[in-house]
This record gives sequence, C-alpha cells and structure tokens, in this order.
Amino acid sequence: MDMSWISITNFSLFLLLASYAEAQHVIFDIRKYGASPNRDMTQALKNAWKDACASTNAAKILIPTGTYKLGQVDLRGPCKAPIEVQVDGIILAPANPDKLDGNAQWVKFGYINFFTLSGGGTFDGQGQTAWKHNDCGRNKNCKKLSMNFGFGFLNNSIVRDITSKDSKNFHVNVLGCNNVTFANFSINAPATSPNTDGIHIGRSSEINIIDSFIGTGDDCISLGDGSRNINVLRVTCGPGHGISVGSLGKFTYEEPVEGFTVKNCTFRNTDNGVRIKTWPGAPGTITMSDLHYEDIIMVNVSNPILIEQDYCPYNQCSKETPSKIKISKVTFKNIKGTSATPDGVKLICSSSVPCEDAKLSGIDLTFNGAPTTAKCANVKPTSHPTIFKGGVLVIVHCSTDCNNKPMRKFPSYIALSKTPLYVLGEVYSTGLLRFTPPPKPKRPRYKVNKNKYCWFHKDYRHNTDECITLKDEIEDLI
Repeated sequence: MDMSWISITNFSLFLLLASYAEAQHVIFDIRKYGASPNRDMTQALKNAWKDACASTNAAKILIPTGTYKLGQVDLRGPCKAPIEVQVDGIILAPANPDKLDGNAQWVKFGYINFFTLSGGGTFDGQGQTAWKHNDCGRNKNCKKLSMNFGFGFLNNSIVRDITSKDSKNFHVNVLGCNNVTFANFSINAPATSPNTDGIHIGRSSEINIIDSFIGTGDDCISLGDGSRNINVLRVTCGPGHGISVGSLGKFTYEEPVEGFTVKNCTFRNTDNGVRIKTWPGAPGTITMSDLHYEDIIMVNVSNPILIEQDYCPYNQCSKETPSKIKISKVTFKNIKGTSATPDGVKLICSSSVPCEDAKLSGIDLTFNGAPTTAKCANVKPTSHPTIFKGGVLVIVHCSTDCNNKPMRKFPSYIALSKTPLYVLGEVYSTGLLRFTPPPKPKRPRYKVNKNKYCWFHKDYRHNTDECITLKDEIEDLI
C-alpha cells in the first residue's frame, strides 16, 4: 500500500492549522475566568469555552502550568472559527468514580471543525480506586466507569503532545469523527488496570495515530465497527493487549470495517501483538477487509500474529455456531522479534466464512531462541510459503477442509499453498534440510509402477505429492 498520501494528508492538515495559529489569535486564559492551581476549574473552563467558541477569530484557551481539578465537562461546537485548547499543566479528575457519570466521558469535545488539543499537559483520571470495582468484563450489570476522553463528531482536528494517565475506563473514545490525527500522544496506565483500552475508534474515518506511546491494561488501540481508513504509524505499544480489530459480530447493527494499516510499530511485553477478533454464536454478519500490518518489531510478545474468530471471553457465548464475520485482504509483512509463546502465528478463522486473500511474508519470530510455530484453520491464502531462519516453515495455509484429510502420523495436515514436491525442492535448495529419506522398502521389482516416481524416497512407488511420509516430515517441520 502506498503510504505517501497519509503523510501528505497529515502535512496539509498541520499546515492548515498552523496558518490559523499564525493568524490573529484571541487568547482565553482560564485564570481570567477565576481558575487557579489546586482548585476546581470546571466552571472557569466552561465559561472560557463559551466565549472562545463564539469568537469569529481563531481562538485559544490557555491552561497554564500548575495542577488543576476538573469535574465532568462536555465542550461542544459548532464554533465560529478554529479553536485550540492548550494545556500546559496537570488536570486531575475526581478520584471517587461516583462523582462522574459513567455513561459519559470525563472530558468530552464534540461537533467541532478544526479543533486542536495541545500543550504537553497531562489529564490524570486517578483511576486506582475505580479499578478495584471494575468487573464489567464478566458482569453485564456492572457500574459503568467514566473514560478520560471522548472525541465525538470532530472534523479536521489534531490532538498532540498530550498525556492521558490512569483512566478509570477507556482512555480515549473516538466516535463519528473524520480526519483526526493523534500525534505524540501518550497513554500511561499499569498493566493491571482493567478495561483501560488506549484509543478506541468506532464509526469514524481517516483517523491517524502517529509517533505515540501507549502503555495500559487492555488494548493499546482497538477498532470498533464502522472504522474506515485508520492508520497507525510509529507507535510503541506496551504494556497492554496489543492492537486489535474487534471484537465484532456480537450485534446485528454493526457496520463494516475497511482499511486499517499498522506500520513501523513496536510491541513490548504485550499479551497480544496484532489481533483480529470476532464472536462465534453471534448474529453479526459484517465484513472486515484491507487490513495491513507491516514492518513491526515484537519484543517478548504473546501471540504476535493472531486472528481469533472464536473469541469468547468468560464463556459468554457458544462456540457451536461459527462466527459470521467475513475477513478478507489481510497482509502481515516483515514482522520480526521475540515471542513469549511457542506459537508466533495463529490464524483461526471461521469455518462458516473462511478468511480470504490472507498473505504473510518476511515473518521472523523466535521463542526462547528457537523459531516459533504457526497454526491456522479455515484460511484461503494467496501467498507463497516462506521459511523462518532455522528452516521452519512459518507461513502455513489451511483450506476449509484442512481438518478432514486422511493421514497417517497426524490427525490432520496443514495444507500448504504449494505442493509437497515444491516444498521439498525449496528445503533442499536452502541447505536447511532437517530430515533424511527412509530406507527403500524391500519388495518385488515387478510390482513397481514405473509411471510414478517419488523424489523423496528416490524410488518408483507413488508420486511425490502423494507421499504420506513426505507430508508427515513437512508437518514435523511446521
């Protein structure tokens, strides 16, 4: 995929917003509205926003250095001109979760065109008390906890040089937005903080997350339904649960996901790497397509590459009915590093709607110094098999009937995109052959079929592609 258009789009947006910044600015300093450090500034910020949003010139709300307390705020447009909130200080949420409405975010910006949040400041959700009561993963009737940020229905906007710390729930929820960039954005929360997804995106398009650092207790970035053309570039993830598409399929009203690129990213000590997850036994029937993962470094990551169409946490569903979500046009390219689990690649797709056009190349993952293994089910691939360093086949391709083929040594054979004869030739040509043909059988020569020759046994007995022993040996390599 040509990524140049992403840089051009971001650069153009930066230039446009910079031009407004260089123009005549009206400054709205919250201190002039009665705010002071170590005190509650909620009303001061609301009043400053009201005036700034009504300004016909580009406006900037300034929150200077210092520590400020802030209650729940919902800052809405439309505004009459571009508006910026520059935060240089530290803003504290109420530590008591009961002081916030869990159905809304702590700080919410909505219905604005040309909005900027900047300044190098920190929004501290003080979530430690709330985490002790967060059992929403297994309890449908749990008390909802407030997220740090909500960005709703923003257009042509930037969030840069801001830190979100210790949110009670998700750190950021992006909904109904178009052309929004998060740049040099930091998220900090311990690995033990439950359900604290970093940035969750839904029903939005042209969202870019670049040059950012995300460490939290759940997904660093997660995509909900209706996400289109989302780009994640030069992001470091960890701790956390990786970068996920989904989970999807649980509801009938979901919209398709199309266009997702993760490039030049690093994962450190995460529970997953790049992950796609859908619910089995659920009514959703949307499609997920054009998902691309490229030039990624894994450092001690569990499940570095994972498609999980049997996702069913806390046994909340039935796996008897496969997922109805169709996944297609997925690429994993140049993904290297270390895995914390023996399986470096797991592509477990739906038996009802197998994955189509799945491509893997340049995968080099090790576990305890040895090459990782790979598993797949219900995948229709288009790529050629490659070999890990050390000679272990990493790209394995299963068809819809990969669990129904007869065998000798194994209960099932992983179907390769090339024939056994081709794989045999490739292994020989690399000099990494790790098996030797068995002795030739002793049998009368008049019973030999001279029309069939096995290059593995180097004998006339059957065709190479029919050789069960060769298939067993290839399976051992995998």
